Amino acid sequence: MKASVVVVMMCVTLAHANVKPQKDFNISRFAGRWYRVGLAYDSAHFAPYRDKLKASMGVVTVLPNGNVNLSMWEPTPLGCVNQVYQYIKTSTAGQFTYFSRRHNMVKDITVVDTNYNEYALVLKHRVFHREYTQVALYGRSQTLKNSIIQKFKAFALSQSFPRESILTPPPAAWTLRAEPLDPEPVIQTQENFDLGKFMGKWYQVAAVSTCPCYMKRKSRNPEMFPVVLQHVGSELNFTKTATIFRNGTCKQMTSRYSLTNTPGRFFHHVSRFGADVDSFVVGTNYEEYAVMLQLSRDQRSGEKSTNILLYSRTMNVTSALLDDFKQLVEEHGISGDTIIINQNNGECVPEGAGEQR
Repeated sequence: MKASVVVVMMCVTLAHANVKPQKDFNISRFAGRWYRVGLAYDSAHFAPYRDKLKASMGVVTVLPNGNVNLSMWEPTPLGCVNQVYQYIKTSTAGQFTYFSRRHNMVKDITVVDTNYNEYALVLKHRVFHREYTQVALYGRSQTLKNSIIQKFKAFALSQSFPRESILTPPPAAWTLRAEPLDPEPVIQTQENFDLGKFMGKWYQVAAVSTCPCYMKRKSRNPEMFPVVLQHVGSELNFTKTATIFRNGTCKQMTSRYSLTNTPGRFFHHVSRFGADVDSFVVGTNYEEYAVMLQLSRDQRSGEKSTNILLYSRTMNVTSALLDDFKQLVEEHGISGDTIIINQNNGECVPEGAGEQR
């Protein structure tokens, strides 16, 4: 009997050890918003909760060093719970490691199969252990083709998961709205918003916030700076690269914004400050100015704040535009006297490739 058990465990371990990552894995194409729509997990502790599992949402953010932040939102009876995981790159593209606080161990993550714009099959912990190993199916939307669902189930079965542990949970009510943060804000974005026309180079010329820490940071260095927005047509996100003079050095900082189902509304996570940010382009004529309203939430404290930013295609801003911006700020209950007007000191020349926010 013991010999049979050993043979079975050796076969299971070998099956997982032979799993290879997606060929020519491209982390940039993999970034952005995903929904976890399938899960194979045979943990005895998890079994009683199988029928309570709901689809969850995550945002993958690539760091400059090749590591990855995954922000996951899990619907619970008490509301939406957010957790952030950092996956450490390995020498093999498509394979990462991370430290599981729950199990107090290092696990490996393998992106087994993905076409980037529809689905991804991910294996967590290749050395099989029923308490630690999972297979997850992610989709760019909550509705996937039946052929993809069957591919997920077949792969899970090939990895020795019993059929009853292979789940395709129903959507959660909050994810049906396809909004990354609390659905309660109703903010009107620019009518007939055109993402393509919004891309390109802008200068941040003014800013105001209800967050004292944000205002303190901005007041230390109130200089106008350029941002470049770039979007690849097939991607579900775009990048914003800001060139900023900080601490005597010119630096580039890149943020990745995920698109939502609402044109002109975006989401990104600021890992430096542990904040989730919902951004709305509330006004733009694309050729001269753009006004962005941001709702930010600190993950640790839960505190919320509002930022309102004014961008211009040039470094020369008319007083009429600044007056209109001040009026909009006051309409949102923020004193116009607190607006920080960035000074035009010219553009600095960056050193190196930049850092990730």
